[in-house]
Amino acid sequence: MINRDTGELVRLTHEENSAFWQWAVVETLRLAGLRREEVVELTHLSVRQYQRPNGEGVALLVVSPSKSDRERVIPMSAELFHVAAQIIRRHREEHGTVPVCPHYDQSERTWCEPLPYLFQRVQSGTPRALSTSGVRQIVLDAAKALTPTHPQFAEIRFAPHDFRRLFATDLVNNGLPIHIGAALLGHLDIQTTRGYVAVFD
Repeated sequence: MINRDTGELVRLTHEENSAFWQWAVVETLRLAGLRREEVVELTHLSVRQYQRPNGEGVALLVVSPSKSDRERVIPMSAELFHVAAQIIRRHREEHGTVPVCPHYDQSERTWCEPLPYLFQRVQSGTPRALSTSGVRQIVLDAAKALTPTHPQFAEIRFAPHDFRRLFATDLVNNGLPIHIGAALLGHLDIQTTRGYVAVFD
């Protein structure tokens, strides 16, 4: 497709695909407060359903051990569940299922067992799980894309971890006890959570 204003050739499918994954990564970071290594290790099996005694269903996100070497389970907001559902739907529409693919752990420098990772892309015709550096690049690209319409962002460098700090601040500023915030973030020491919390204008 040709952009009528600039005359540039626009690869519509590629642009839409990039926009979707940028949205999915940023929203998952924002709504779950995960570390980037936790995001890339989310699988289709991470999304669980818990049935309360009254019959009400609660969506849960199982987060694999990372820094603390402890698995944790966090309740999913309706927004976060929507993001996960859109990712799963996209995979199913494209592949019929969430494909099982390999994942390279950059910190451990080893290949993990193939699993149905939520964040994956097709590279040279083969599905591959997104890397932690891929998550970082997506956040940098998202921030850079804002600068033409919001020049004040030009001098600001965003990192995936910033969303974790915003998540912690949002929880505490909305009245959630800090020890519960620490559990949701996977902090073993409540002082770590206190260090995350700030009041933003």
